[in-house]
Amino acid sequence: MALGQWYNAAAVSMVTKVFWNPSLIVPSTTVRTIADIDWRELQLNSKTQYILFDKDNTLTAPYVDTLHPKVVASFKECLKVYQK
Repeated sequence: MALGQWYNAAAVSMVTKVFWNPSLIVPSTTVRTIADIDWRELQLNSKTQYILFDKDNTLTAPYVDTLHPKVVASFKECLKVYQK
C-alpha cells in the first residue's frame, strides 16, 4: 500500500492545529439538518474556514455509505463553496 493511500497530511496538520487551539472545533452553528444552512452566507458572514461533519446521523443513516436524499443538494453546495 502506498503512503498516500492511508496518510492524510492535511488531516494531520489540522489535528495538530486543533490540539493547540481547541476552540477551532467548538460548534458555532447548530441546525436541524444541513439543508437549513445557506453555505454562501455562512462563508461570507463568518470566519468559518472549515466544515466538519459527523457522517452517521448527519449525512447518512447509521452504517450506510450513501448520503441521505434530503442532504445531497446541501452537501454538494457546501463542497462548491468551501472546497479548495
